[in-house]
Amino acid sequence: MLCVTGNQSSTKALEKRLIQYKEAELQEIRLDLLQEPLERLGKPDIDFQKCIITCRAGREGGGFEGSEHERIGLLESTLELKPGWLDIELSTPSDLRSRILTQARKRGVRVLLSHHRMEPGQAHRCGEFLSDLAREHPDGLKLAVAVTDACELEHFIKAQKNLAPMIPNRVLLGMGAAGLLSRAMYTHFGSTWTYAACSRDTQTAPGQLTADDYRRYNLPPKPGADLYVLLGTLQIMQSPGPRVYNQLFSKLGISAVYLPVVTEQALPTLQMLKQFGLRGASVTMPLKKQLATHLDNLGQEARATGVVNTVTYEPSRGFSGDLTDGLGARAAVERYVDNLEGKKAVVLGSGATATAVAHGLTVAGAKVFILARNAQKARHLAEMVSCEAGGLERLSEIDFDILVQTTPVGAQDSTQTLVSDPKILTGKTVLDVVLGAQTRLLQDAQKYAANPIPGRSMWAEQGRLQLRRWLGLQIDAAELERDP
Repeated sequence: MLCVTGNQSSTKALEKRLIQYKEAELQEIRLDLLQEPLERLGKPDIDFQKCIITCRAGREGGGFEGSEHERIGLLESTLELKPGWLDIELSTPSDLRSRILTQARKRGVRVLLSHHRMEPGQAHRCGEFLSDLAREHPDGLKLAVAVTDACELEHFIKAQKNLAPMIPNRVLLGMGAAGLLSRAMYTHFGSTWTYAACSRDTQTAPGQLTADDYRRYNLPPKPGADLYVLLGTLQIMQSPGPRVYNQLFSKLGISAVYLPVVTEQALPTLQMLKQFGLRGASVTMPLKKQLATHLDNLGQEARATGVVNTVTYEPSRGFSGDLTDGLGARAAVERYVDNLEGKKAVVLGSGATATAVAHGLTVAGAKVFILARNAQKARHLAEMVSCEAGGLERLSEIDFDILVQTTPVGAQDSTQTLVSDPKILTGKTVLDVVLGAQTRLLQDAQKYAANPIPGRSMWAEQGRLQLRRWLGLQIDAAELERDP
């Protein structure tokens, strides 16, 4: 069940939203964000029995700036509307909390007792917070705690399992991007409902999904649906993966969902996800090398490089790691270069992606040079994949045919580039692995290079291989390059 919410400040905008989503099972009215009296609302068109009314205090992430007496008085004034729920914070002074609880129950209005912890590092106290809420015997309880790593959600799962069944209406939320699973798969966290913003610019809490997200991604997943995830730091929230993979699953009738999971602790997070029906994971930096040493099985490319970007989970075999980045980069380059044998290729960078790309091109017969700002790191990597290496200053000395840029340079600041003289790109094949940004290198490549290749091409090629590993699908990379 979804509770549609929004940060509307005028009664006109609020009324429009309440009517637009009148078929929703619940809607939230935020008095603390409303800058006009609720009395101005066009009441005849509103079913208040399907509404949760709250006036969130500033200490719990809300916008109300008055006194506690004023705040509770505002909530009391809505009782005549007989809403389905009043949401009252546990942190409300006990005398005021007791007063409004009594009044609400006299009017037959259910009380949702809530607690919001905005500061990070509190997830381990979920059990304690839930006990405090349950002690008040509310009609429902809501706990929202900020999380910075998805592995913290394990505390939510354990805590709710110990929660007394006498409070059937409950909502547990991990706030922030790392808490997305608690919203997308809320039923797995014991939640009766979750909150969805009516649009991206009306979110009322960090990490909140929109009602359209739930529709497009078929959330929450149906019982028995498989879970595939994208593991990495906050940058993964910009990945096209969730949009593209979920659309593909829907189109092909595959009972599965693909979600971004923000974490720097890949192994504990993967272990946690098994209980949600995990079947596979895409892995991004900085986890590609970290994870490789902890998996049960490694494919040929992963063994050769010590890098993993694709994880498959099978109960009988455990976690298996594969590497599709190198083959993906090779396939993207081979769209323009028929035969890599003997071609000179420069790979910029010294991280896991550089390792994968250098290995993929070397195996194809190219003569590879790894160049990086840290020449020592480049040489160490080159020893692993049997190629040459050096500092970035060598770029002007090498008469290369292919250039592959594997660093994040240009992702945040599109004016940055590792290639100071763009004229050296003239007539070359240039791949910039950065996704979603029109980087300076790619702009220069479009001007000078014979074959400029955006990062989306490599991403699509490696994704095609990834889906084949997970599901046995034969997907054309072009289908993954199209945004839904």
